[in-house]
Amino acid sequence: MKAIKSIMLASAMLLATPAFFSSCRENAPEIDYEMKVTVVNDFAKVVDAINSGALKNEQAILQLVAAIDKMNVNQHTKLQAIMDVIVSLNNTLDAKLATIEAALKAQTITMENKLALIEQVIKSQGTTLETKLGAIEAALREQTIAMEAKMDIIKNVLADQNATLETKLGAIEAAMKEQTIALSDKLTLIEQVIKDQTSSFNTKMDILAQAIQSLPDYTEKLEAVKTAFENINPNSQLETLNALLDKYGQNFTDKLASISGWFMEIGYGNGRLDMIKRAIESLGGYGGKLDAINEQMTALLQALESGNMSEKDAMAEIAKKLKELELNSGVGTAKETMEYVDLGLPSKIKWAKCDLGASSPEIYGDEYSWGETWTKTSYEYYYFTDIVEGQYTKYDSRDKRFFLEKEDDAAYLRLGEGWRTPTWNEMQELIDNCTVTESTLNGRLGMMFVSKINNNYIFFRCYSIFGKVCGNRWTSAIVESNPALAKSLYFEKNDKTNKIDVRRDDCNRKTRLPIRPVYVKRAAIEK
Repeated sequence: MKAIKSIMLASAMLLATPAFFSSCRENAPEIDYEMKVTVVNDFAKVVDAINSGALKNEQAILQLVAAIDKMNVNQHTKLQAIMDVIVSLNNTLDAKLATIEAALKAQTITMENKLALIEQVIKSQGTTLETKLGAIEAALREQTIAMEAKMDIIKNVLADQNATLETKLGAIEAAMKEQTIALSDKLTLIEQVIKDQTSSFNTKMDILAQAIQSLPDYTEKLEAVKTAFENINPNSQLETLNALLDKYGQNFTDKLASISGWFMEIGYGNGRLDMIKRAIESLGGYGGKLDAINEQMTALLQALESGNMSEKDAMAEIAKKLKELELNSGVGTAKETMEYVDLGLPSKIKWAKCDLGASSPEIYGDEYSWGETWTKTSYEYYYFTDIVEGQYTKYDSRDKRFFLEKEDDAAYLRLGEGWRTPTWNEMQELIDNCTVTESTLNGRLGMMFVSKINNNYIFFRCYSIFGKVCGNRWTSAIVESNPALAKSLYFEKNDKTNKIDVRRDDCNRKTRLPIRPVYVKRAAIEK
């Protein structure tokens, strides 16, 4: 509460008219007034140098920081001098943006006043759109500003009824592109946009489309679409999907993300096929195999209309065709990096430091059904389920495919060449060559696999349930005698016996588990 009051007070001071500050100077001792003028003039000289091009880039910001910190005046006078530069028509955009960044880096301005300055720049009628967006981007980049405060800046812009649509679009674009903001926080912003009761439908669609388009990774685009459809009125789903497709024009990637994300959210078998007709039509005209797959989806609709296929089966088949479109258009390959740990294993295989999708070892990775390459919230639909009960379209006793192929390996698709989901033999090698102990990392409970060969280790996050600390990770193999099951690594510590058990656990393929990838150069998958 104290911090909030401080920010409100700082904002109030910034909103004060120049006359307010003039009256302060007139009532102050003459020597103090002269000192302030001298200091502000020094600051103005640096600004003039930037305007003339004599100072540029980092040098300009450093000089401004020094000038601001040398101002031997109170916070309000200092902030007013900064605002005067930012709103002046005589200053260049470079000078204004450098001043904003310098103010954020200055040691003599409190964090409350820095945040109040950003708020004032955004709300001021005297600042251009470029200046407002520059202030937002500078705040998002500034390492000394807490993530919660950064998020509040974006949330306040999106919720401000007086902010222009252009300002909101720029703010959401900056947030989606900022690499230091976690995907979960970005999805929170999208949820706020969709739930906003004061914005029109068209405004929401403009902001949502900009958010999806600004996310650099296809998987993140899917999550953004899913979040939007999770929070929108079900009666508005068709209108929302059509609005997104209209906005993307010939942008195939964002169109496909919108359709696939919507499909995932409705659970594949729970939607209306008439809602997807226009979407399928919109994916045509891109040539080659993409159009061929699109024609197959159109044929599925015709089969439904003629009564030769149920709606649920048709939707499931269309979902598979959407995945084919992702793979054949190249958008299924994510641009991610992963560190590996050399445990000195005989096979020379390296193990990923983290689960797939996790930013650090103590965090759970994304969870997948076996062989699927996207995350989901429902168990109802499984990609490889055949129309015939108990059979699978791929990886079963009929096709004799018992190991993941590249196109179905999430680790390969997200991390690239050399990475894949481990085989069970590789899991067994890990068990045989490591000592397993219960441990914590950064306060999170898990199992530590310490190499008996070189003492390097990898950490697996666990959960605690029914007096046991345990966890699973997928392998790349199904159980040949029962293709409904796939092999996983299982580890647990029983609190009663204090023993650690590490073994193979065969799980239903629909089960959602994390993946711990392995890295190997030019090595064939073990059978």
